[in-house]
Amino acid sequence: MPVVDKRRIAGAGGGTHQAPVYLGRIFFPQVQDTQYGRFAGVGLSDGGQPHKALIGRIFLANYMVIFDGPFGRVSLAR
Repeated sequence: MPVVDKRRIAGAGGGTHQAPVYLGRIFFPQVQDTQYGRFAGVGLSDGGQPHKALIGRIFLANYMVIFDGPFGRVSLAR
């Protein structure tokens, strides 16, 4: 995917860095929702994270997030 911009982002540890920005579309089959927009490319696997993407408040504003800590499951409900 071509980089369309760069933006300064901050991590949970407080440090900042430049990240590439891509235009994209992400489909969430569990809730039949698609998000279009500008997405920052972050090195999750570089940091040892098993996740493929991070979702933020623009998406989550439309959902109730249920975290089942003992089983490590996350569910979304409209």
